[in-house]
Amino acid sequence: MIDRLTSRQGGLVMGRRRLLLIALAVVVVAAAGFAPAPFPKKERTDKRDDLEALQGVWKMTLQEWHGKPGSTSHKLRIKGDRWTFIHITNHGDQDGSVVFYLTLDRTVSPPAFELTYDKERTYGYVVGSYRLQGKTLTIVCTPGKLKDDRDRRPTNFESREAEKMVFEYLGRD
Repeated sequence: MIDRLTSRQGGLVMGRRRLLLIALAVVVVAAAGFAPAPFPKKERTDKRDDLEALQGVWKMTLQEWHGKPGSTSHKLRIKGDRWTFIHITNHGDQDGSVVFYLTLDRTVSPPAFELTYDKERTYGYVVGSYRLQGKTLTIVCTPGKLKDDRDRRPTNFESREAEKMVFEYLGRD
C-alpha cells in the first residue's frame, strides 16, 4: 500500500514537473517570437565615407565642355584631400600635373564638391556635383565657390550646360 501511494505521489510530482517544463518552454518560445527587431543599419552620412571611396587612381573616359568632346588623356589621383590631374602622352607617359584641394559636401543632393588651387582654399575655385556608382565617378562642374554657389552648381549629369568628366577606378597606388 505504501508503495502504491509513493508511486502515485511520484507520478503526480513527475506529471507536475512535466507540465511546468512544458509551460516554461511555451513561455520561452513565445517571448523569443516577440523579441524586438535589431536596429537598422545607419545610413552613410559622413563625408569621410565618400572621401575614402574616392582614394586612388582614376582614368578619365569622357570629358565634355558644353557638350563638346575634350581630351581624355588624363588620369586622376586622389590622395587624402589632394586631387591631382595627370596628363598622359600618346605613349602612356606622364607629362605634367595640376594639384587641387578637394572639399566634399554630402548635405545636399546630389553631393557637392569644391576644388581649389591651395590648401587654405583661398583661390582657384571650381564647384560642382559628383556621382559615385561602383567604380565610376561622374562630375559636372563650373567655376565657383561652395559657400557662395552651392545652390547654383550644376546638378544634372545629363545636361550639356557645364563641364562633365567621367572616370573609371584603376585602384590604389
